[in-house]
Amino acid sequence: MPVDKQKLLRFQILNECFRNRHREYTLDDLKNVCNKILCDRYDMQGVSRRTIQNDIRELEMPPYCICLDENLRIGHKRIYRYANTTFSLKLFSLSDEERNRLESAIRILEGMNGIPQYDWISFCLKQIVSDTFMEGKSSPISFQNNPDLYGIEHFKPLLKAIADKQPLRITYKPYPKRLEEEYVERDETVIKIFPYHLKQFNDRWFLVARQKDMEKLGVYPIDRITTIHPLFIPFEDVPVDIEEFFDNIVGVSYREEPHKVLLRVKKERYPYILSKPIHWSQTELRNLCTDTHKYVSLNIGINNELISLLLSFGDDIEVIEPSILKEKMKKIVLQMYDFYKQ
Repeated sequence: MPVDKQKLLRFQILNECFRNRHREYTLDDLKNVCNKILCDRYDMQGVSRRTIQNDIRELEMPPYCICLDENLRIGHKRIYRYANTTFSLKLFSLSDEERNRLESAIRILEGMNGIPQYDWISFCLKQIVSDTFMEGKSSPISFQNNPDLYGIEHFKPLLKAIADKQPLRITYKPYPKRLEEEYVERDETVIKIFPYHLKQFNDRWFLVARQKDMEKLGVYPIDRITTIHPLFIPFEDVPVDIEEFFDNIVGVSYREEPHKVLLRVKKERYPYILSKPIHWSQTELRNLCTDTHKYVSLNIGINNELISLLLSFGDDIEVIEPSILKEKMKKIVLQMYDFYKQ
């Protein structure tokens, strides 16, 4: 029989308490632990002592059949602990339909070999299907994320809108615009969009969408989106291939015309950009290489992300051409020198 979400959470909490050999839980202790986690972590209402008693009775019956140590006492109060503390509840019982759906998801993910995030999700799904999920254990892998990113609460609604092909009306406040040596705030605006894609770059998320009555795609940082509302108009499909849209750049700041970029790289630093290319178009120009330097070319759009990346290499990389990129780099370096010359 399926259980509701709160009961499943209570079962998980009780399971961890029953497995703990280093603490003695009375019935009141179990109630207090459950209520603290339910209220503080999940913003759910607390439960009574009777509810915890009923949960324990249910867990002692099929299909769970837990076995508690009957002999543990503190005075007249019973202590609740598994007779075998290595035991752990399997709370991932699947129906045939649920198992089939997960197996279909695994087959899709297996087509994305070499992408660690998908490999990890596939691994977890396989564990759930085989009832060997690593419950209670810490994850052996972690991915970079930014849970404090402003606007991250919009991620799921935007993802659903993309899947459902739902046009949106969003309130959007662009980043300040640089004029001369100052940044000027820009006004918040309401725009009507067709959402197509969510892209992550540099620990931030960006929405790729097209404004109604406009031809070109736009890229909107989700931390600059303040409100999202459905827009009840016919959906218009993406006019270009999203992957190709970002082919000619690093990051998300789109530039139509790529440039031929020539870089001189110190030989000691070259293995780094060889194992992690700056861009897929990166090519070593062996005829120009010397004992101290390597030369590489890129066919790439010039944007802020490329400049930031090149600056991160310090004096290990020098821009040889084009002059437009070289001058941008030079201007920034001279401004930085002014900061630190004292």
